[in-house]
Amino acid sequence: MKHNAFKIISCTIVVLAGCVIVLGAYTRLVDAGLGCPDWPTCYGHLWVPITEHDITQATLNYKNTPVDSSKTWPEQLHRIIASCLGLIIFAAFFIAYRLENRKELIYLPVLLFSVIISVVAAALSSLPFEYVSIFLLLLYASAIYWLNTTTNFSKLLLALSAVAGLVLLQGLFGMWTVTLKLWPQVVSAHLLGGFLILALSLYCSSLLFVKEKHNNKSSLVYEFWWHLSLTLLLVQISLGAWTSSNYAALACPDFPLCQNKIFPEMDFFQGFNFLQNIGPNYLGGQLDNFARTAIHWSHRLVALLLSGSLIVLCVKLIKQGNKYTSRLASALLALLLTQLGLGISNVLLALPLTIAVAHNAVAALLFASYTALYLRRRELN
Repeated sequence: MKHNAFKIISCTIVVLAGCVIVLGAYTRLVDAGLGCPDWPTCYGHLWVPITEHDITQATLNYKNTPVDSSKTWPEQLHRIIASCLGLIIFAAFFIAYRLENRKELIYLPVLLFSVIISVVAAALSSLPFEYVSIFLLLLYASAIYWLNTTTNFSKLLLALSAVAGLVLLQGLFGMWTVTLKLWPQVVSAHLLGGFLILALSLYCSSLLFVKEKHNNKSSLVYEFWWHLSLTLLLVQISLGAWTSSNYAALACPDFPLCQNKIFPEMDFFQGFNFLQNIGPNYLGGQLDNFARTAIHWSHRLVALLLSGSLIVLCVKLIKQGNKYTSRLASALLALLLTQLGLGISNVLLALPLTIAVAHNAVAALLFASYTALYLRRRELN
């Protein structure tokens, strides 16, 4: 009975996590990341200023950021759906904790509650509680990693626990995205956090829907391709986030060359300077074209390496004959080809909104599907 209930909950979490990522991509691409200059409210409102009186008053209160209704609603809608997702994840975690009823897990809700308090304190005061929050989250992650599990439901509980911790960290990054005026480091980390939440949510679903086969044999050849593909995928997703947060998607307007050259003039030092100062406002980006070209070119290069690695791994999995892994490997290949097509279209068509949002959505699906399969590889080989 508990498994049937959690199947519905896990599917709801996956769908909502996907919606948050897509809406976040839309918000970023229409330059609405600062559509609400305050956090967690929007011009002091739980929703957005709607009436003429509210808009006038909000403009007076925030003279440097006048109300733009086309940008306020996607930003605040993104926050509200993300908050609903967080509440469902917390509810699922505490229900799973009660059902599992393992005394040695008592410190998980205690640590989670401590993180919640410090995150709320960081949001409501000027004191550096965010550092306490991050420390507690690291402690929390260590506790999850070292805890032994034997059943799928125990693994589900720990995965939900990890997702709950990520949601809290995402809350901090959401706040910093606004208060630090779209600082690329924060925007990139916020995007990666959303991808990780989707990946772990999909892993939770796989624990409920896919029966274990208890076959732990995995050759060194398979392990090499698994680890190489995951490493390249993490690098590529990070580069995609860095490309987006630094507005470098159109630094190379042609394909397959970049500015009609294989190796255009690039500034890697500035392009990958992760210690850049916090500026007044990063909307539109602060880097010059040489730095943006270095970011975009690197994104293309890793895409090529990742494609080769994933194709080799997927072909091996399909030949292996396991029904579940063969189907998922085929789906991964389809997602990879779709993503490559969307990426090329973004360049040739000058980043149309629909294709750019789809590029983010398919990247999330590809990352989540691969990560879920990676986490279960020893059980399903």
